[in-house]
Amino acid sequence: MLSVALAFFTLVPAVGSQPAVRNPGFESAPVLTGWEVKTRLRQEPGRAPTLTVDRDDAKEGTQSLLIEALDPADAYATQRIFLPVGSLWRARAWVKTENLTAVGQGGTEGVIGVETPAGEIASSVGRSGTAPWRDEEVIFHVPSPGYIDLTLVGARHGTGRAWFDEVRLESLPSDAREDVRIFAEHTTKRPIDAKQQGQFIELLCNLIPSIIAQTRWGSLRAKNGHPAPYHV
Repeated sequence: MLSVALAFFTLVPAVGSQPAVRNPGFESAPVLTGWEVKTRLRQEPGRAPTLTVDRDDAKEGTQSLLIEALDPADAYATQRIFLPVGSLWRARAWVKTENLTAVGQGGTEGVIGVETPAGEIASSVGRSGTAPWRDEEVIFHVPSPGYIDLTLVGARHGTGRAWFDEVRLESLPSDAREDVRIFAEHTTKRPIDAKQQGQFIELLCNLIPSIIAQTRWGSLRAKNGHPAPYHV
């Protein structure tokens, strides 16, 4: 157990250090080293979305990540990064789009997302249509258990093309003022999920098996004449 704990903490950078994003400019071989590709076709029949490197269009270096959806789909690349719980970070990346269109109840596209086991906790401003290279960013605090999935979203139930390049993470002082931006227009077309108010129930359900196991273990100890170490 001690060796496992030590191995975990060696993966977590100290606050103030800059964790290395693997293959941040998509220059490594094989293609997309360090990134996990996730796609889902939203229309049948339809053409599956693609994630490739574009050697003809890059903001930095010689190539960039190109995510293309010809038919409505979800398509993104994600990378898990371990960070100190409670620390404040800024994720940045260059983003370019072409003919991005959300279909039906589509969500924001061409964004940097920060996901955790509890869901997405932050994202950059969504894109639509065609736009040149722009340096996008998102600021977030790291929740427990101490890691985030940095996600480059090319399409969410939509179509079009999105390029990403030069992804980086920057540590911010814990007392830094977060940049709050208020927009008159909606940043997403998705309605608020009716289950949003009860998300805590899912987290509680994850604890029920361990509560039952601990209760039974305490009862078994009591039967054998040993006092339970706690009361439920």
